[in-house]
Amino acid sequence: MRKTIRSCLDNRRRTHVVMLAWLMGLLPLQLFGDIRMEAGWTRGTAVGSDRIAVYGDVINDTEQAVRIVDLTMTGSARVMLHESVLENGRMRMRHVDGLVVAPQSRMRLEPMGLHLMVMGLEGPLEVGALMRIVATDASGGINELRFRVQSLDSVSFEAD
Repeated sequence: MRKTIRSCLDNRRRTHVVMLAWLMGLLPLQLFGDIRMEAGWTRGTAVGSDRIAVYGDVINDTEQAVRIVDLTMTGSARVMLHESVLENGRMRMRHVDGLVVAPQSRMRLEPMGLHLMVMGLEGPLEVGALMRIVATDASGGINELRFRVQSLDSVSFEAD
């Protein structure tokens, strides 16, 4: 348990350091990754909940596959890739190791399928807020996956 807590704290610190360095212009452009998120969205946080699911299209416009090795979000304990599966007549979420986006393709993250789970939120998210998940790829590239917080009753991406 201590190792998990320590790992979460290390991830949060690393995210803060990377974002601060980027804002200060200290990170060279080549450190930034090759994937992005289009039509990214989540539902607002339900009362008493500290987690959200994030959906959208993760796009890789490059000629090489991109493998994500770490996901972090400021204000959360951890971010993981999950898949919803039907088991014995019940929907369950299952952790998926690794996220690989094929060259020149998009990977759809959607309700009842693959999605990002953000857990251990420090507080509720405001509807309309633009959020960011930092996705580090195997080559060390820093990718920013942006998504918007929508109402609790949302069932798909709602354009502005």
